[in-house]
Amino acid sequence: MKTVITPRRFPGAIFLSVFLALSMTLLLVSSLLASGTLEPDNIMAPALTIDKQVDQAGAAAGSTIAYTIVVNNTGDEATQAIFTDTLPADLAYVANSLDIAFTSAFTTGVGVSGDTITWTGSIGPGGSITTIFQATVDGAAQIGGTITNTANVTGTGSLLSDSAVITVIPPLVIDKGVDQSEAEPGSTLIYTVVVTNTGSVAASAAFTDALPVELDYVANTLQVIPASAFTTTTTVANDVINWTGSLGPGGSVTTIFNATVDDALPLGSSVTNIATVSNNGVPLMAEVTTLITNVTPITKYIYMPFISKPLAAPTLQATTPTVDNSWTVSWSQVAGLVTGYRLEEAFDANFTSSVTVFNLDDAVTSRNIQHNPPSSGTYYYRVRAESGNNPGPWSNVVPVFAISDLNLKSTIPDYDNKWTLSWDSAGGVSHYELQESRRDDFSSEVETFNTGTATSKQVQHIFSTDNIRYYRVRAIYNGNPGPWSDTVKVISGYKDVFLSNTTNWAMRRSDTSNYNVLYRDNDNLQVELANANDYILVAPLAPAVGMNYEIEFEAKLSNPEDRHMYGLVFGGDWNGESCPNSGYTNCFTQYYQLRIQYRTNNGAPFLEFKLKRIDGHDSNNQPVGPVLIDWTKATAAVPDDWNVWVVEVESDGDIKISLGDTRIGTVRDEDMPADLGDYFGFWGETNDVGALKIRFDDIQVRHQKAQ
Repeated sequence: MKTVITPRRFPGAIFLSVFLALSMTLLLVSSLLASGTLEPDNIMAPALTIDKQVDQAGAAAGSTIAYTIVVNNTGDEATQAIFTDTLPADLAYVANSLDIAFTSAFTTGVGVSGDTITWTGSIGPGGSITTIFQATVDGAAQIGGTITNTANVTGTGSLLSDSAVITVIPPLVIDKGVDQSEAEPGSTLIYTVVVTNTGSVAASAAFTDALPVELDYVANTLQVIPASAFTTTTTVANDVINWTGSLGPGGSVTTIFNATVDDALPLGSSVTNIATVSNNGVPLMAEVTTLITNVTPITKYIYMPFISKPLAAPTLQATTPTVDNSWTVSWSQVAGLVTGYRLEEAFDANFTSSVTVFNLDDAVTSRNIQHNPPSSGTYYYRVRAESGNNPGPWSNVVPVFAISDLNLKSTIPDYDNKWTLSWDSAGGVSHYELQESRRDDFSSEVETFNTGTATSKQVQHIFSTDNIRYYRVRAIYNGNPGPWSDTVKVISGYKDVFLSNTTNWAMRRSDTSNYNVLYRDNDNLQVELANANDYILVAPLAPAVGMNYEIEFEAKLSNPEDRHMYGLVFGGDWNGESCPNSGYTNCFTQYYQLRIQYRTNNGAPFLEFKLKRIDGHDSNNQPVGPVLIDWTKATAAVPDDWNVWVVEVESDGDIKISLGDTRIGTVRDEDMPADLGDYFGFWGETNDVGALKIRFDDIQVRHQKAQ
């Protein structure tokens, strides 16, 4: 049971009495401690705990990891706390990634100096401070080694620590091959190098293949084919091939080129070609060797009735996808007797799976492509000219990386007003961009988060009256943004202590015009009815958080008369239009009504409560509906002072009523509407006597605490 009695003013005499009583109490406690009568263990004390977690068990060099540290006060007294987290040498703090959230606590100083995070603060009983930040694994971190990060907190006389450990994993592998293990001087060799990201996060890569003096690069033969990856630069100069880029988890880049063997090489010698790929400065190498020898020629005789000039291979290119995932592939016109072109699209560079064919007229040399919504990944294209039934050679293969329209979702904000946003993974992206706004069109009050390659983000905000936020996410590929996801609306916890008169509390339904709704200087909302046999419903038109939720409010009657009433309404409807309108048809046409009635019965006063489901209103605008809990005496309530009431609303139809911490009523409404409204408010009502005055001190709506 929790009954809150809050005196509003203290005369000077009372302050003096309290001071003298407190002084005597301190002297008594000191005496009892000295005599051993009072044990120190029986005195209330704070008790700090610290828990540190990291979002990845293994991370590649250069990747970003996220730490979460929760400092809890499990004791029954507030305490000061000093927090320090100094990153080890293999980690670097990510600028602007620090996020501090707290419950029944506050911080007085938060700082980041180099790679050290600190804060000082005060944590109340049962309170906590949560520290979240990101760090980058050093590019030179030893693969296979571990990195330990330790956080420390002190405040109760001893140093508390907790650590999180990650293992440095190798993200890239390289494999190289050549089409001829033996070749003659002057031959042309075809080299294929495949770089694969075996890690679980995107990896940057820098590729180099410096041909030895025995080889000369064949101009215009280079193909760089990414799969769930992209390259930012590709160059060939002085027989050195370079590219840089990023490979998504499981992604790869295939490099194909031709090179000519020096025709002066002696037989019996060999040519070794080495390719190198570096991930943040860590090099990996692969080599292949060809023996120079005489290769026995194979002679074939082909008898043709005549010789005609063959068709040439077109040169193919493609534009970068736009935000609506459309692009254009185009090719050079082929000379000769061309009757048409065959364009192919596939999901692999060898055109063995999911091949789509476009047969085009001979005058057509481009095709617009759009995949909406596409599967995120790489599309491959090739084209050839055809002369009747005689096809020409295929063009070069061109990859196009498309970014999917991400599917964003959110959990329901929990008891501490935390929720998690998550979305699909789009392989090969640079990073994701998540936006939060108070406006559904994101026209203002927008905060943007770079989540790296993480596909979720936990959010926590303080309870407030402005409890609606909107979110959207998109993938960024090589600086090019993909389409925005659908917008997700999140309704979080609500709290009003009536410090401001701008929180929209107003009359939404009444059977009289003789009322007042006032924000008082003493931080109360005051509701007044002048006449007998009238009622009023006031509300802020703010929605409640999703099921299952609880509403806690504190109220009292000023100078009450017999059968004066106050109460709570919840589960109310609103169609978004003017509330109220002249016919009271736009809002609170249906709702639940908890009424709390002051009774004297010519004896000691008491409070009683009654719960109804309101299904509509009669011709006199009076609420009608079934009684769920009939008048029940609230024995522990203080009739003439402040009381804290809690109403829990659950999706199975259960409604639970408590006075402070004591449950005083439970009912299951089997006919609870499936489309139960989200809106809540306060109730006031008179019977035989008017001059009703109700004061509401605060109201909070939050998701129920997990059991």
